[in-house]
Amino acid sequence: MALEKKTRDSLQKAQTGYEQNVEQYLSYKEKVNQVAEAIDQLSPQQRLIFSLNRDKGLKNEEIAHQLNLSPNTVKTHMVSALRKIRSFLESHAVHLFSLALLFLKFF
Repeated sequence: MALEKKTRDSLQKAQTGYEQNVEQYLSYKEKVNQVAEAIDQLSPQQRLIFSLNRDKGLKNEEIAHQLNLSPNTVKTHMVSALRKIRSFLESHAVHLFSLALLFLKFF
């Protein structure tokens, strides 16, 4: 009986951990989708510059050279893109702490 109780308790703990992991994953997935939706709202130029910076890791000067723009134009587009993304996410009730966690990979 002691072994049965121990096994049942162990299974219950595993089930609880699994449920928490599923909830965390779904919450994370929802936030990632919201960020993707926010990025989709950017102008094509902002989206391109944002992608080159965040996904490819290019610096403003490298983006400017690649797109034949001034570094200040690239910086302006990046600042504007980040503001639009933040505004979109705030208007869609994404908690700021969660937002910070999502953007950690981008900074």
